[in-house]
Amino acid sequence: LTDPLTGANNRRYFERQLHQHFKHAQRGGGPLSLLMLDVDHFKLINDRHGHAAGDAVLQEIVRRIRQCMTRETDWCARIGGEEFVIVLADTPLSGAAQVAERIRLAIAGVPIVSSASTVAVTASIGVVDFQPGASRESVSVASLISELDANMYLSMQHGRNRVTLPARAPT
Repeated sequence: LTDPLTGANNRRYFERQLHQHFKHAQRGGGPLSLLMLDVDHFKLINDRHGHAAGDAVLQEIVRRIRQCMTRETDWCARIGGEEFVIVLADTPLSGAAQVAERIRLAIAGVPIVSSASTVAVTASIGVVDFQPGASRESVSVASLISELDANMYLSMQHGRNRVTLPARAPT
């Protein structure tokens, strides 16, 4: 359930736990927000600096994400090569937006030093939230993930190193 390279939770953990968090939120347990982060131009980092530097970047990304999560109930998972999801239980969209921006700044603010080189890194982040009882009865885990993924890709398409919130008006 743990990614051996970064020490973050892995995709299996993410899928299991997200369903539990979603059910809790549906039962009136408070809002649930998700962030999806993709390390910008990660293939170029591996190509230019080597895979050891790429591994160091991923490890440092997780360290910086963890520094930005202020509560023990917040957690992150590595769900793909350079993709991470951050789960923020009992967090409305406004709070998730603040966490996302803190993470974006923490990643972009200081280059990552590896044994081989120093690497400037940025990340594209998408955000989505679920508010129980907010006329979103048709919302499912799959639809949340789909919206989350779309928001992350919008960040990438609009210049990278940015946070994209849901297009709908906040309730």
